[in-house]
Amino acid sequence: MMEKLKWFSYFLLLAAGHGLILIAVLNKIPNKNKPANTYLSVLIGLVITALVGRLAFDPSLFGLFPHLVIVADIIIFLFGPIFYFYIRSILGLPPMALQRQLLHFIPAMVHLATMIPQIIIDQDTYIQMMMVDKTPWLYAVWFSCEGLALAINFGYLYFSYQLFKKQPISPPLLQLYRPYIKNLLLLMTICLVGWLQGYVLYFFGLHTTWSFVGSNIAWIIPSAITYYLGYLMAVKPSLFQEPVLPKVKYQNSSLGDSEVEQTKARLEAFMVAQRPYLQSDLTLGALAKMLDLKPASLSRVINECYNKNFFDFTNAYRLQYFIEMVRLDEYRHKTLLGIALEAGFNSKSTFNRAFKKEYDMPPTAYFKQANLTID
Repeated sequence: MMEKLKWFSYFLLLAAGHGLILIAVLNKIPNKNKPANTYLSVLIGLVITALVGRLAFDPSLFGLFPHLVIVADIIIFLFGPIFYFYIRSILGLPPMALQRQLLHFIPAMVHLATMIPQIIIDQDTYIQMMMVDKTPWLYAVWFSCEGLALAINFGYLYFSYQLFKKQPISPPLLQLYRPYIKNLLLLMTICLVGWLQGYVLYFFGLHTTWSFVGSNIAWIIPSAITYYLGYLMAVKPSLFQEPVLPKVKYQNSSLGDSEVEQTKARLEAFMVAQRPYLQSDLTLGALAKMLDLKPASLSRVINECYNKNFFDFTNAYRLQYFIEMVRLDEYRHKTLLGIALEAGFNSKSTFNRAFKKEYDMPPTAYFKQANLTID
């Protein structure tokens, strides 16, 4: 069967080379998402390492570099944690503390320790143990470690899925990341299922076509993922760039939605009773201080309840005051500008501009329409 795998070696070699190019491109993307891309680069690096180890099973290479097959096994405990950290990073979760991250790699470190006896064996002895004697302890180590690695990787796949399912992605990023993460989870699932099938059939001595297909799916899918990622980098580079989140409006506001209406009523009562708008130098911060509010909270109430900014809001009150004063006989001796300045406007141009914006006509036309004689 090893002879039948020879054609497969070229595919694996090509995929490994493509993976190296992918890592280089991934780290040259403008405005790259550095945390996520770092995990993805490591994940691709693990795939490349595994492919190189798998190449050692080619009969033309095994006799020359038998220990190379160990490379594919050394990293089997690393895929799950790195994939999990990558999904966390895409979802925008804060990185774990270094001590907590290291805990996830304890199985990999223990596994490496178990591989040391194989690494230090000389080449001829290792070939004899693997291909001729099929040393029981050697195959027992492989069997137990690979089974445990499968269970752990399935566990991390499950945790990644639960994280994706429960962790809300902000609406602007939902459309971008959701299909991508779903595809990654699906590809990872297919890969692990193929690995599991090949593992069960091979180690239980069922060397059938299905074991051949299953074990090779576990290698084809990681290789295919590198091409899939390369395609996405070309058509959707934003997946690998720093996400641009829109600024949350009123993010500094201390008001809840239920408090907005209450604050609106308090604001209106204050504007009527205290007439702060008569101060020509009134600012948002000053009015917020009078009401014992944060400026962001006051701005939110004005924007949401009146669909106006602060200046249009205060000018509306000034204009109402101005119109009321013009109608009074005691103000007939004053000019419009004089009344406007008394209402809180600081110049004629500001007054005329505000009046036309509010009433869609200049003051003279407004009062003519209202049958009021003005000077």
